[in-house]
Amino acid sequence: ILTQPCRIVHKRDPISLPPELKVSITCKDGVSRIYDDKDAPIIRWDAPNKDKTRLEGCHVVLLLFFEEYQYGILELEIKYEEIEHYYMQALEIGLGLRYLDLVAAEREARKELEDKNRELDHTATHDALTGILNRAGFLREERRVLDENKGSYVAVLMADLDHLKQINDSFGHGEGDEAIKLTTRALASVLSDHNAVLGRTGGDEFSAIFPVTDDFDPDDCVAAIHGYCEQFNSKSGLPYYLGVSAGCLKFEAGEGMNLSELFTEADILLYADKKRRRSMIRRE
Repeated sequence: ILTQPCRIVHKRDPISLPPELKVSITCKDGVSRIYDDKDAPIIRWDAPNKDKTRLEGCHVVLLLFFEEYQYGILELEIKYEEIEHYYMQALEIGLGLRYLDLVAAEREARKELEDKNRELDHTATHDALTGILNRAGFLREERRVLDENKGSYVAVLMADLDHLKQINDSFGHGEGDEAIKLTTRALASVLSDHNAVLGRTGGDEFSAIFPVTDDFDPDDCVAAIHGYCEQFNSKSGLPYYLGVSAGCLKFEAGEGMNLSELFTEADILLYADKKRRRSMIRRE
């Protein structure tokens, strides 16, 4: 069997032979052997066949092909009157090989389509700047978290990068983008132990939902975000302070819960937190 199918040569086509063939099946003295692809003997055009054993009768080589594609050869030592029978067998083998080739091509095309669909789905549900879920992706995942944790405690969090407009106006939009990525890193770090679903749901707005235990304190979660930012600011060297305001709410998940209302409550807590944050972000 050819390592790759090749087109049968037409009048104007250049001759192009694959470098080698792989032995697929041998039958000698009534004993057949089928080879796996990995351990199949290799036949090269530039290497002579070392097996000099010949049976009485005709030495016949038949092409294994279908339409314009050649898949290999069938080499036989048979009686003269058996040639027609084995010629028909070779045609059937060629048809089977063509079918397997089409199945493999369809499988590869399906895999490429699935990969492309996954890529498109990722693009549609993830934020290009931060790599986390965008609003559409977050809305799809938030209900799943709620459904998987019915009867248990769940927390929702709203967070907001402080003074993004000041950063953009004073230091450029590139620095503003960097501040958004730093905010993502801060939230992901604080929520890393909670298996949280985190999304960028607005320009400077972030949302999260995650399962928690009975002793989880939402205020401690917000304080941890502030603590991360303070520690970052102490050694960042940036010309501005990174500040993140947040509001967090814990509740017991159940049937018919209105997540929109819960996030609205968390948003109210966020703006109460924002009033206590520094008014200027530029370092002196």
